[in-house]
Amino acid sequence: MPQFGQIIASSIFILLLASCDEPQLTHSADGKFYVSHNNKDALYFKIDNQPVKLVQGEIKQLDLRAGKHTIEYPIGQKTEFIIYPGNQGGIINPTRQYYYSYSSVFKEIISNQLFSLKYNQIVVDGIKVQGPILSSNALFIDNNVFKCDYPIGASFLNVFALNKSKQSDGQVKAKCFTK
Repeated sequence: MPQFGQIIASSIFILLLASCDEPQLTHSADGKFYVSHNNKDALYFKIDNQPVKLVQGEIKQLDLRAGKHTIEYPIGQKTEFIIYPGNQGGIINPTRQYYYSYSSVFKEIISNQLFSLKYNQIVVDGIKVQGPILSSNALFIDNNVFKCDYPIGASFLNVFALNKSKQSDGQVKAKCFTK
């Protein structure tokens, strides 16, 4: 009988030990990084020594795995960066142009249901813009900060259609774009 108790105790200990580790949740945006180019001249840069070329108005999605990477951007500078497991993707910005994230609620707001959106004031080409908007011209714009539910390049009409069909959700969604 004492052996049976030890087996039970050992089994419970192993189960408890195994349950201490949090599962890694995957998201549809894991490893998806976007880069766009709005200037007339073509943009050339390298990620992990692989050349990337964009022409005016082009948007590319780069799928990068977790680990250490290198970017060599137009002015010849090299920067190392790390992508951690379970990342939410983001924007790679070798030309340091400004990107914007605008948050909105696509639902009829019922009087007893409130949505709290943080309002900021930014200046775009000398014009003050106020609303639930963020801006950044960083080399790497983490999607954990910008929370781009709809990335650059996603059509506004498609965003509205998707949210119209999900109006019962009542969630705040953000659309990312360039100037």
